[in-house]
Amino acid sequence: MQQLEDQPRFPNSRATPLRLTPRLGQHHLVPGIIGVALVLRLVLSSRMTVFHADEVWQYLEPAYGLVTGSWVRAWEFHAGIRGWFVPLMLSAPLALGHALAPQSQLHLWLVRTALSLLSLGVPWAWYDLARRFGRTHALVAAWVGAVWCEVFYFAVRPSAEGIGLSLLFPAMALAQRLRSRARFHEAGALGLLLALGFVVRFHYLPAIALIALWSVGRNARQVIPGLALGIASGLALGGFGDVVTGHPPLLWIWRSIAFNVVQGGSDMFGTQPPWWFVTYQGLTWSWATLLLVPLALIGARRQPMLLAMAIAIYATHSLIAHKEYRFVLLGTTTLVLLAAIGSVDVWNIVSRKFRLSSSLATPGLCLAWSMLSLVVGLSPISVIIGTRAISRFNRWSSRANNPAFAALRCTSNPPTRHLR
Repeated sequence: MQQLEDQPRFPNSRATPLRLTPRLGQHHLVPGIIGVALVLRLVLSSRMTVFHADEVWQYLEPAYGLVTGSWVRAWEFHAGIRGWFVPLMLSAPLALGHALAPQSQLHLWLVRTALSLLSLGVPWAWYDLARRFGRTHALVAAWVGAVWCEVFYFAVRPSAEGIGLSLLFPAMALAQRLRSRARFHEAGALGLLLALGFVVRFHYLPAIALIALWSVGRNARQVIPGLALGIASGLALGGFGDVVTGHPPLLWIWRSIAFNVVQGGSDMFGTQPPWWFVTYQGLTWSWATLLLVPLALIGARRQPMLLAMAIAIYATHSLIAHKEYRFVLLGTTTLVLLAAIGSVDVWNIVSRKFRLSSSLATPGLCLAWSMLSLVVGLSPISVIIGTRAISRFNRWSSRANNPAFAALRCTSNPPTRHLR
Protein backbone atom coordinates (compact mmCIF):
# COMPACT_ATOMS: atom_id res chain seq x y z
CA MET A 1 0.00 0.00 0.00
CA GLN A 2 1.39 3.33 -1.01
CA GLN A 3 2.14 5.54 1.96
CA LEU A 4 2.15 9.29 2.37
CA GLU A 5 5.60 10.85 2.36
CA ASP A 6 6.54 13.69 4.68
CA GLN A 7 7.31 16.96 2.97
CA PRO A 8 9.25 19.03 5.49
CA ARG A 9 9.67 22.06 3.26
CA PHE A 10 7.72 24.89 4.82
CA PRO A 11 8.38 28.16 2.94
CA ASN A 12 6.43 27.08 -0.13
CA SER A 13 2.70 27.10 0.63
CA ARG A 14 1.97 24.82 -2.33
CA ALA A 15 2.45 21.15 -1.67
CA THR A 16 3.60 18.61 -4.22
CA PRO A 17 0.55 16.60 -5.39
CA LEU A 18 0.40 13.08 -4.01
CA ARG A 19 -0.49 10.24 -6.30
CA LEU A 20 -2.88 8.23 -4.22
CA THR A 21 -6.55 7.84 -3.57
CA PRO A 22 -7.59 9.79 -0.46
CA ARG A 23 -8.79 7.12 1.87
CA LEU A 24 -8.43 6.81 5.61
CA GLY A 25 -7.15 3.27 5.31
CA GLN A 26 -3.89 4.52 3.84
CA HIS A 27 -2.42 4.78 7.31
CA HIS A 28 -2.95 2.21 10.01
CA LEU A 29 -3.03 4.86 12.78
CA VAL A 30 -6.10 6.65 11.45
CA PRO A 31 -8.69 4.09 12.64
CA GLY A 32 -7.13 4.33 16.09
CA ILE A 33 -7.45 8.12 16.06
CA ILE A 34 -11.10 7.82 15.04
CA GLY A 35 -11.54 5.33 17.89
CA VAL A 36 -10.09 7.79 20.39
CA ALA A 37 -12.43 10.47 19.05
CA LEU A 38 -15.42 8.16 19.51
CA VAL A 39 -14.45 7.22 23.07
CA LEU A 40 -14.07 10.85 24.13
CA ARG A 41 -17.45 11.72 22.65
CA LEU A 42 -19.24 8.74 24.16
CA VAL A 43 -17.81 9.48 27.60
CA LEU A 44 -19.00 13.07 27.35
CA SER A 45 -22.38 11.86 26.08
CA SER A 46 -22.99 10.18 29.42
CA ARG A 47 -22.82 13.53 31.23
CA MET A 48 -26.31 14.99 31.27
CA THR A 49 -25.36 18.64 31.29
CA VAL A 50 -26.04 21.48 28.86
CA PHE A 51 -23.97 24.36 27.58
CA HIS A 52 -26.93 26.52 26.62
CA ALA A 53 -30.67 26.26 27.17
CA ASP A 54 -31.22 26.33 23.40
CA GLU A 55 -30.10 22.69 23.34
CA VAL A 56 -33.31 21.79 25.13
CA TRP A 57 -35.89 24.36 24.10
CA GLN A 58 -35.00 24.61 20.40
CA TYR A 59 -33.96 21.03 19.64
CA LEU A 60 -34.65 18.35 22.28
CA GLU A 61 -38.00 19.69 23.45
CA PRO A 62 -39.59 20.00 19.97
CA ALA A 63 -38.13 16.60 19.03
CA TYR A 64 -39.73 15.17 22.16
CA GLY A 65 -42.97 16.81 21.11
CA LEU A 66 -42.85 15.09 17.73
CA VAL A 67 -42.51 11.74 19.51
CA THR A 68 -45.00 12.15 22.36
CA GLY A 69 -47.20 15.06 21.31
CA SER A 70 -46.44 16.82 24.59
CA TRP A 71 -43.86 19.58 24.80
CA VAL A 72 -43.16 23.08 26.02
CA ARG A 73 -43.26 25.39 23.00
CA ALA A 74 -40.53 28.02 23.24
CA TRP A 75 -41.30 31.56 22.14
CA GLU A 76 -39.14 31.15 19.02
CA PHE A 77 -41.56 28.53 17.68
CA HIS A 78 -44.53 30.76 18.46
CA ALA A 79 -42.81 33.49 16.45
CA GLY A 80 -41.98 31.07 13.63
CA ILE A 81 -38.24 31.81 13.62
CA ARG A 82 -36.95 28.27 14.14
CA GLY A 83 -36.85 25.38 11.69
CA TRP A 84 -37.90 21.77 12.17
CA PHE A 85 -35.23 19.87 10.26
CA VAL A 86 -32.93 19.27 13.25
CA PRO A 87 -35.73 18.36 15.71
CA LEU A 88 -37.14 15.96 13.11
CA MET A 89 -33.74 14.25 12.72
CA LEU A 90 -33.24 14.06 16.48
CA SER A 91 -36.69 12.56 16.96
CA ALA A 92 -35.51 9.20 15.53
CA PRO A 93 -32.98 8.28 18.28
CA LEU A 94 -35.17 10.00 20.84
CA ALA A 95 -38.15 7.86 19.82
CA LEU A 96 -36.06 4.70 20.02
CA GLY A 97 -34.88 5.49 23.53
CA HIS A 98 -38.37 6.46 24.62
CA ALA A 99 -39.77 3.17 23.28
CA LEU A 100 -37.10 1.01 24.93
CA ALA A 101 -36.98 2.71 28.33
CA PRO A 102 -39.53 5.52 28.64
CA GLN A 103 -38.81 6.14 32.33
CA SER A 104 -35.07 6.54 31.85
CA GLN A 105 -32.76 9.03 30.15
CA LEU A 106 -31.84 6.58 27.40
CA HIS A 107 -33.45 8.80 24.78
CA LEU A 108 -31.05 11.62 25.63
CA TRP A 109 -28.00 9.36 25.55
CA LEU A 110 -29.02 7.97 22.15
CA VAL A 111 -29.38 11.48 20.73
CA ARG A 112 -25.90 12.39 21.90
CA THR A 113 -24.51 9.09 20.66
CA ALA A 114 -25.94 9.76 17.20
CA LEU A 115 -24.37 13.22 17.22
CA SER A 116 -21.08 11.69 18.38
CA LEU A 117 -21.06 9.33 15.40
CA LEU A 118 -21.88 12.18 13.05
CA SER A 119 -18.98 14.23 14.43
CA LEU A 120 -16.43 11.55 13.55
CA GLY A 121 -16.37 13.21 10.16
CA VAL A 122 -14.40 16.07 11.72
CA PRO A 123 -11.11 14.22 12.39
CA TRP A 124 -11.51 12.47 9.03
CA ALA A 125 -11.93 15.84 7.31
CA TRP A 126 -8.94 17.35 9.12
CA TYR A 127 -6.84 14.38 8.03
CA ASP A 128 -7.97 14.84 4.45
CA LEU A 129 -7.40 18.60 4.45
CA ALA A 130 -3.82 18.14 5.66
CA ARG A 131 -2.79 14.89 3.95
CA ARG A 132 -1.36 16.49 0.79
CA PHE A 133 1.27 18.22 2.90
CA GLY A 134 2.61 14.96 4.29
CA ARG A 135 1.87 12.01 6.56
CA THR A 136 2.77 13.85 9.77
CA HIS A 137 0.59 16.83 8.86
CA ALA A 138 -2.34 14.51 8.20
CA LEU A 139 -1.99 12.44 11.38
CA VAL A 140 -1.45 15.41 13.68
CA ALA A 141 -4.43 17.25 12.17
CA ALA A 142 -6.63 14.17 12.61
CA TRP A 143 -5.48 13.78 16.23
CA VAL A 144 -6.24 17.42 17.02
CA GLY A 145 -9.67 17.03 15.44
CA ALA A 146 -10.24 14.05 17.73
CA VAL A 147 -9.06 15.52 21.05
CA TRP A 148 -9.41 19.29 20.85
CA CYS A 149 -11.79 20.29 23.64
CA GLU A 150 -13.89 22.79 21.66
CA VAL A 151 -14.49 20.21 18.94
CA PHE A 152 -15.52 17.14 20.90
CA TYR A 153 -17.33 19.10 23.62
CA PHE A 154 -19.75 20.70 21.17
CA ALA A 155 -19.86 17.59 18.96
CA VAL A 156 -22.23 15.75 21.31
CA ARG A 157 -24.56 18.70 21.85
CA PRO A 158 -27.82 19.18 19.97
CA SER A 159 -26.92 22.65 18.79
CA ALA A 160 -26.67 24.33 15.40
CA GLU A 161 -23.02 25.15 15.97
CA GLY A 162 -21.97 21.61 16.88
CA ILE A 163 -23.92 19.99 14.05
CA GLY A 164 -22.54 22.64 11.71
CA LEU A 165 -19.00 21.43 12.42
CA SER A 166 -19.97 17.85 11.57
CA LEU A 167 -21.42 18.94 8.23
CA LEU A 168 -19.11 21.69 7.03
CA PHE A 169 -15.66 20.28 7.80
CA PRO A 170 -16.34 17.22 5.60
CA ALA A 171 -17.65 19.70 3.03
CA MET A 172 -14.29 21.50 3.10
CA ALA A 173 -12.48 18.21 2.56
CA LEU A 174 -14.69 17.35 -0.41
CA ALA A 175 -14.16 20.82 -1.87
CA GLN A 176 -10.40 20.32 -1.76
CA ARG A 177 -10.73 16.94 -3.49
CA LEU A 178 -12.85 18.41 -6.28
CA ARG A 179 -10.18 20.98 -7.07
CA SER A 180 -7.79 18.22 -8.11
CA ARG A 181 -10.24 15.67 -9.48
CA ALA A 182 -13.83 16.51 -10.29
CA ARG A 183 -16.35 13.75 -9.70
CA PHE A 184 -20.09 14.15 -10.04
CA HIS A 185 -21.00 12.12 -6.95
CA GLU A 186 -18.51 14.00 -4.76
CA ALA A 187 -19.80 17.33 -6.08
CA GLY A 188 -23.32 16.19 -5.25
CA ALA A 189 -22.28 15.15 -1.75
CA LEU A 190 -20.60 18.52 -1.27
CA GLY A 191 -23.73 20.38 -2.36
CA LEU A 192 -25.84 18.29 0.01
CA LEU A 193 -23.56 19.02 2.98
CA LEU A 194 -23.41 22.74 2.19
CA ALA A 195 -27.19 23.01 1.90
CA LEU A 196 -27.79 21.10 5.13
CA GLY A 197 -25.13 23.23 6.82
CA PHE A 198 -27.05 26.30 5.66
CA VAL A 199 -30.34 24.92 6.98
CA VAL A 200 -28.77 24.07 10.34
CA ARG A 201 -26.79 27.31 10.73
CA PHE A 202 -27.64 29.78 7.95
CA HIS A 203 -25.45 32.40 9.63
CA TYR A 204 -22.47 30.55 8.12
CA LEU A 205 -23.62 31.43 4.59
CA PRO A 206 -20.48 33.52 3.73
CA ALA A 207 -18.22 30.61 4.67
CA ILE A 208 -20.51 28.16 2.84
CA ALA A 209 -20.28 30.30 -0.29
CA LEU A 210 -16.49 30.32 -0.04
CA ILE A 211 -16.42 26.53 0.24
CA ALA A 212 -18.59 26.23 -2.87
CA LEU A 213 -16.38 28.65 -4.83
CA TRP A 214 -13.25 26.86 -3.62
CA SER A 215 -14.54 23.55 -4.93
CA VAL A 216 -15.11 24.81 -8.45
CA GLY A 217 -11.55 25.79 -9.25
CA ARG A 218 -10.82 25.12 -12.93
CA ASN A 219 -13.39 22.32 -13.16
CA ALA A 220 -16.56 24.39 -13.30
CA ARG A 221 -18.26 22.31 -15.99
CA GLN A 222 -17.67 19.08 -14.10
CA VAL A 223 -18.41 20.36 -10.60
CA ILE A 224 -21.34 22.79 -10.94
CA PRO A 225 -24.02 20.29 -12.15
CA GLY A 226 -23.42 17.90 -9.26
CA LEU A 227 -23.02 20.77 -6.81
CA ALA A 228 -26.32 22.33 -7.89
CA LEU A 229 -28.15 19.01 -7.62
CA GLY A 230 -26.74 18.43 -4.15
CA ILE A 231 -27.69 21.92 -2.98
CA ALA A 232 -31.22 21.51 -4.31
CA SER A 233 -31.53 18.15 -2.56
CA GLY A 234 -30.26 19.55 0.73
CA LEU A 235 -32.63 22.50 0.65
CA ALA A 236 -35.48 20.13 -0.19
CA LEU A 237 -34.62 17.99 2.84
CA GLY A 238 -34.47 21.07 5.04
CA GLY A 239 -37.82 22.27 3.74
CA PHE A 240 -39.30 18.79 4.16
CA GLY A 241 -38.75 19.04 7.90
CA ASP A 242 -40.88 22.17 7.95
CA VAL A 243 -43.60 20.84 5.64
CA VAL A 244 -44.23 17.59 7.55
CA THR A 245 -44.68 19.59 10.74
CA GLY A 246 -47.17 21.92 9.08
CA HIS A 247 -45.01 24.97 8.34
CA PRO A 248 -43.96 26.77 5.15
CA PRO A 249 -40.61 25.40 3.92
CA LEU A 250 -37.63 27.45 5.09
CA LEU A 251 -39.74 30.56 5.66
CA TRP A 252 -38.43 30.62 9.22
CA ILE A 253 -34.99 31.69 7.92
CA TRP A 254 -36.33 34.96 6.54
CA ARG A 255 -38.46 35.49 9.65
CA SER A 256 -35.41 34.96 11.84
CA ILE A 257 -33.37 37.48 9.85
CA ALA A 258 -36.22 39.97 9.89
CA PHE A 259 -36.72 39.65 13.64
CA ASN A 260 -33.13 39.43 14.84
CA VAL A 261 -31.33 41.67 12.35
CA VAL A 262 -33.86 44.04 10.79
CA GLN A 263 -35.92 44.59 13.93
CA GLY A 264 -33.00 44.08 16.32
CA GLY A 265 -34.84 41.46 18.36
CA SER A 266 -31.65 39.67 19.39
CA ASP A 267 -30.45 42.86 21.08
CA MET A 268 -32.85 42.05 23.93
CA PHE A 269 -30.44 39.30 24.99
CA GLY A 270 -27.43 41.59 25.27
CA THR A 271 -25.10 43.43 22.92
CA GLN A 272 -21.33 43.57 22.58
CA PRO A 273 -18.93 45.73 20.56
CA PRO A 274 -17.64 44.55 17.15
CA TRP A 275 -14.26 43.47 18.55
CA TRP A 276 -15.81 41.27 21.27
CA PHE A 277 -15.21 37.93 19.52
CA VAL A 278 -11.50 38.61 19.13
CA THR A 279 -10.95 39.66 22.73
CA TYR A 280 -13.18 36.94 24.16
CA GLN A 281 -11.46 34.26 22.10
CA GLY A 282 -8.18 35.40 23.61
CA LEU A 283 -9.65 35.03 27.08
CA THR A 284 -11.02 31.57 26.25
CA TRP A 285 -7.71 30.27 24.95
CA SER A 286 -5.82 32.11 27.69
CA TRP A 287 -2.03 31.99 27.27
CA ALA A 288 -2.47 29.31 24.58
CA THR A 289 -3.45 32.20 22.28
CA LEU A 290 0.25 33.06 22.08
CA LEU A 291 0.83 29.65 20.49
CA LEU A 292 -2.36 29.12 18.52
CA VAL A 293 -2.50 32.40 16.61
CA PRO A 294 1.09 32.32 15.23
CA LEU A 295 0.75 28.63 14.38
CA ALA A 296 -2.55 29.31 12.60
CA LEU A 297 -0.91 32.04 10.51
CA ILE A 298 1.90 29.63 9.60
CA GLY A 299 -0.63 26.96 8.68
CA ALA A 300 -2.54 29.50 6.58
CA ARG A 301 0.43 29.58 4.20
CA ARG A 302 -0.57 26.04 3.32
CA GLN A 303 -4.35 26.59 3.33
CA PRO A 304 -5.12 30.30 2.79
CA MET A 305 -8.74 29.56 1.89
CA LEU A 306 -9.37 28.11 5.35
CA LEU A 307 -8.12 31.33 6.91
CA ALA A 308 -10.44 33.29 4.62
CA MET A 309 -13.38 31.18 5.82
CA ALA A 310 -12.51 31.78 9.47
CA ILE A 311 -12.17 35.53 8.89
CA ALA A 312 -15.52 35.59 7.04
CA ILE A 313 -17.24 33.93 10.01
CA TYR A 314 -15.72 36.30 12.56
CA ALA A 315 -16.34 39.37 10.40
CA THR A 316 -19.99 38.71 9.61
CA HIS A 317 -20.87 37.77 13.18
CA SER A 318 -19.05 40.84 14.48
CA LEU A 319 -21.51 43.03 12.57
CA ILE A 320 -24.40 41.68 14.65
CA ALA A 321 -24.79 43.33 18.04
CA HIS A 322 -25.79 40.19 19.95
CA LYS A 323 -22.81 37.88 20.29
CA GLU A 324 -22.14 34.55 21.96
CA TYR A 325 -18.96 32.52 22.06
CA ARG A 326 -20.56 29.51 20.35
CA PHE A 327 -21.73 31.50 17.32
CA VAL A 328 -18.27 31.52 15.70
CA LEU A 329 -17.35 27.95 16.63
CA LEU A 330 -16.68 26.97 13.02
CA GLY A 331 -14.24 29.86 12.66
CA THR A 332 -12.55 29.08 15.97
CA THR A 333 -11.99 25.42 15.18
CA THR A 334 -10.83 26.23 11.64
CA LEU A 335 -8.07 28.32 13.22
CA VAL A 336 -7.17 25.32 15.41
CA LEU A 337 -6.91 23.15 12.29
CA LEU A 338 -4.57 25.69 10.69
CA ALA A 339 -2.53 25.77 13.90
CA ALA A 340 -2.22 21.98 13.82
CA ILE A 341 -0.87 22.16 10.26
CA GLY A 342 1.47 25.00 11.22
CA SER A 343 2.82 23.12 14.23
CA VAL A 344 4.20 20.40 11.95
CA ASP A 345 5.94 23.01 9.80
CA VAL A 346 7.54 24.52 12.90
CA TRP A 347 8.58 21.05 14.09
CA ASN A 348 10.23 20.36 10.73
CA ILE A 349 12.28 23.55 10.99
CA VAL A 350 13.33 22.82 14.58
CA SER A 351 14.11 19.16 13.89
CA ARG A 352 16.36 20.04 10.96
CA LYS A 353 18.21 22.62 13.00
CA PHE A 354 18.78 20.36 16.01
CA ARG A 355 18.85 17.08 14.05
CA LEU A 356 15.97 15.52 15.92
CA SER A 357 14.67 12.11 14.93
CA SER A 358 11.73 12.26 12.52
CA SER A 359 10.11 9.38 14.42
CA LEU A 360 9.42 11.78 17.31
CA ALA A 361 7.34 14.17 15.24
CA THR A 362 3.92 12.52 15.30
CA PRO A 363 3.87 11.22 18.91
CA GLY A 364 5.53 14.39 20.24
CA LEU A 365 3.14 16.76 18.52
CA CYS A 366 0.09 14.66 19.39
CA LEU A 367 1.11 14.67 23.05
CA ALA A 368 1.69 18.43 22.97
CA TRP A 369 -1.71 19.07 21.41
CA SER A 370 -3.39 16.81 23.96
CA MET A 371 -1.85 18.80 26.80
CA LEU A 372 -2.79 22.09 25.15
CA SER A 373 -6.39 20.92 24.77
CA LEU A 374 -6.42 20.00 28.45
CA VAL A 375 -5.10 23.43 29.43
CA VAL A 376 -7.67 25.28 27.32
CA GLY A 377 -10.51 23.03 28.52
CA LEU A 378 -9.66 23.67 32.16
CA SER A 379 -8.95 27.38 31.80
CA PRO A 380 -10.66 29.69 34.32
CA ILE A 381 -12.75 31.43 31.65
CA SER A 382 -14.15 28.06 30.55
CA VAL A 383 -15.33 27.45 34.11
CA ILE A 384 -16.97 30.88 34.20
CA ILE A 385 -18.76 30.24 30.89
CA GLY A 386 -19.99 26.87 32.11
CA THR A 387 -21.19 28.20 35.45
CA ARG A 388 -23.21 30.93 33.76
CA ALA A 389 -24.69 28.45 31.30
CA ILE A 390 -25.76 26.14 34.14
CA SER A 391 -27.34 29.01 36.04
CA ARG A 392 -29.34 30.20 33.02
CA PHE A 393 -30.55 26.73 32.14
CA ASN A 394 -31.63 25.82 35.66
CA ARG A 395 -33.51 29.11 35.94
CA TRP A 396 -35.35 28.55 32.65
CA SER A 397 -35.99 24.84 33.14
CA SER A 398 -37.60 25.44 36.53
CA ARG A 399 -40.40 27.27 34.73
CA ALA A 400 -41.27 24.34 32.49
CA ASN A 401 -40.74 21.24 34.67
CA ASN A 402 -40.79 18.74 31.81
CA PRO A 403 -39.97 15.40 33.48
CA ALA A 404 -38.43 14.07 30.27
CA PHE A 405 -35.48 16.39 30.70
CA ALA A 406 -35.32 16.61 34.48
CA ALA A 407 -31.92 14.89 34.52
CA LEU A 408 -30.48 17.76 32.56
CA ARG A 409 -30.83 20.05 35.55
CA CYS A 410 -27.20 20.90 36.22
CA THR A 411 -25.80 20.33 39.67
CA SER A 412 -22.45 18.87 38.60
CA ASN A 413 -19.22 20.45 37.38
CA PRO A 414 -19.55 23.23 34.79
CA PRO A 415 -19.91 21.65 31.33
CA THR A 416 -17.29 23.84 29.71
CA ARG A 417 -14.74 22.43 32.04
CA HIS A 418 -14.39 20.26 29.00
CA LEU A 419 -12.33 17.37 30.28
CA ARG A 420 -13.59 16.95 33.81
